[in-house]
Amino acid sequence: MHPQAAQHEGVPRIVEEIREQGDLGANPQAIERLNHALNKEHCNTLGLAHAILQDPGLSAKILRVVNSVAYGARGEPVSTITRAIVLIGFERVREIATGLLMIQQLTRGKTGNEALHDNLRRALRCALTAQAVATRVGNVPPEQAYLLGLFANLGLLWIAAFYPDVLEKALALEASGSHTLDEAVVATAGVSADRIATEVLRHWSLPETYVHHFQRRTGDLHALHGALAERVSAVVELADLYTCAAELGVPVDTTRVSRLEAELELSPQRLADALEAVDDELPLHTRVLGIAPPCERRAAAFPAGGVMVKAP
Repeated sequence: MHPQAAQHEGVPRIVEEIREQGDLGANPQAIERLNHALNKEHCNTLGLAHAILQDPGLSAKILRVVNSVAYGARGEPVSTITRAIVLIGFERVREIATGLLMIQQLTRGKTGNEALHDNLRRALRCALTAQAVATRVGNVPPEQAYLLGLFANLGLLWIAAFYPDVLEKALALEASGSHTLDEAVVATAGVSADRIATEVLRHWSLPETYVHHFQRRTGDLHALHGALAERVSAVVELADLYTCAAELGVPVDTTRVSRLEAELELSPQRLADALEAVDDELPLHTRVLGIAPPCERRAAAFPAGGVMVKAP
């Protein structure tokens, strides 16, 4: 779609082009309608529900998310957008809708892009894992954990969607053993995946607490966002470790897992329960969202803080 991003030209071009192709074009009116409903002086549940219901596909996907692993234990299934809003709040519904529209935007017209679908499935697994972990640690809104998990590899998703030739060169460089994937992305794209993710999230006007996650893991924090942002980021970091193990075959860093378990006061068994729940949920979600299903090429077990969990 775009000319190849040269190593030294990538920083201004890729970041600048976010403004051109980052407007959630799969449904350009959807986010505008949601924001307009929320910005009304007397915003109410029916007004927001009406804005969402104008897109039946989006409505169905929101209900699927709300009825997923994070909410199944709360009682009766949520069958209406109005109840979903009452249950999790105006802002959370808007954020979930934004995440779902992101998937629509990135997959539009790219059905044959295997790397894109692999990264989308990785994003979805991370989102579901973060959501499942959040329900087990407390003091972390499952909706925020889900959405940040969905964005955890947004930089790579962006490159896969709009610069597939750049990603192909980065993967070849990684395969040569001379670079990690992060280093290979910088070498071929001229900008890090985390920087791309930061700029996309800001362009979409999402809360700075999400940007905080990418600044936190690169040590580039410029502002304090409070204890909640730290806990949400820690949940997603833990989810991403196991997502990379399941999707990429990357060994789990047990030292980091132990540190995060202690930080979140999460027992190994509860973590294992969360991972097992996600294995059950993921195939259903990939079907709903039209993403390639989980593969079965990696069956090796890997440790979850001492508990053996089998990757799908």
